[in-house]
Amino acid sequence: MDQIPLNKMKTAILDLGTNTFNLLVAEHINGSVELIHREKIAVKLGEKGFQKNMLMPEAMDRALSGIAMLLESAKAAGVEKISAFATSAVRNAQNRNEFLSEVKEKFGITIDVISGIEEAKFIYSGVKHSGALDSEKTLIMDIGGGSTEFIIADCDEAYWLKSYDIGAARLKEMFDPENPIKPNTQDKISKYISEEFEELKRKLKEFKVTKIVGSSGSFDSIVDMIAASKRQPYPSEKVTNEIAPEELNEIIEEMKGSTLEQRQNRDGLISMRVDFIVISCMLIETVLSLCPFKEIKQCSYSLKEGVLFNQIKK
Repeated sequence: MDQIPLNKMKTAILDLGTNTFNLLVAEHINGSVELIHREKIAVKLGEKGFQKNMLMPEAMDRALSGIAMLLESAKAAGVEKISAFATSAVRNAQNRNEFLSEVKEKFGITIDVISGIEEAKFIYSGVKHSGALDSEKTLIMDIGGGSTEFIIADCDEAYWLKSYDIGAARLKEMFDPENPIKPNTQDKISKYISEEFEELKRKLKEFKVTKIVGSSGSFDSIVDMIAASKRQPYPSEKVTNEIAPEELNEIIEEMKGSTLEQRQNRDGLISMRVDFIVISCMLIETVLSLCPFKEIKQCSYSLKEGVLFNQIKK
């Protein structure tokens, strides 16, 4: 991706995720950068296409509408340069070139389809810039719709990066959980996740990991739900927040026992996460069982912030 010259300009990052499309607008003035606008819309680009590794026509239509909306917002903000990238749903799709060509034709933008490891590197960069890391080995976990990325790192470097094709939307399509999810379905999902994460378990022990940082997405909703339960302001506006293990466990159990209607009416849970938060909680629960983490944090910086910080000319 191109570097940004050191002058006054506004740039945008367009993140075409499997469930959610994100727009991040930044203003650059003589080497400093300020994040001035964020916007997200639910697109469900991967919906009904995971098993076939295809982007479905309805999903592509929603994606094109979503891109149009976010580009309009970027234009209104006075953006001069846009970098667009796509992740799991597009990189795994057999018909991705059809989608990429249509975006290029309609909007004149080229989408950079990044690999899972590139995605993990950008996530690390975003979390690192948030100040969430210190000198202790930490596991960064980023739950997406199509994939989940893990990075073992400290504030100096990333030691191990892995992208698993195990995202919340992908698992939901694979197991079709009930509302509320039944114990036998929970067991099937937990068993599947645990088997897939065998290498992760070994690496946590090998690197003597002591902390975990949950990057954006579901972790934002978790801290907001915890705050809502205590009638406190939503903390996901802050860059990082510490999460008490007992409060996290309460949310996980609540979500696993919830109906769709209960989640739709849950304070602190935005509508675009209602369908996937149960699976996300099960992913988190499984990872927490792999290692005795002494500290759990949420970080609102993630992939798109990492892309931005990597573009800024050193």
